[in-house]
Amino acid sequence: MSVLASETAYFRVWWEDVVGLKVTEVRSNIAWSYNGSCVTSASGSYYNYWRTGTGWRRDSYGSRISRTCSVAKVWSDATYHNSIFCAGGTVRNYYDNVEVRGWNTGGLGGSVYRTWTTYPYICIALHWHQELRRT
Repeated sequence: MSVLASETAYFRVWWEDVVGLKVTEVRSNIAWSYNGSCVTSASGSYYNYWRTGTGWRRDSYGSRISRTCSVAKVWSDATYHNSIFCAGGTVRNYYDNVEVRGWNTGGLGGSVYRTWTTYPYICIALHWHQELRRT
């Protein structure tokens, strides 16, 4: 196939508190070109968010990109904490391999290897969401 096409997309994961306010997020962004046989170029970036003014802080973050003939991938990691969210101790959010994939046929995929939170037993639980979207 000789037709060259380009796409952009992201996959994101975020945690919300009990009233539905987003407290942290990690998003992997990808832009890739393909011709039906190979991914011909790719670039990527990450976005991370923590609710400022409420005690959330980012501890660590990172992002990587890889490309083969069949697929381009961008994956991101981050760790956050909040020492004032819960009176009983520190709440932590972990994101491990938030990954977006662009295939040589224009296909799109996204996944998270794992994401979790730790907090003292007296805290109200957080819950997480995910979204894959072309942009």
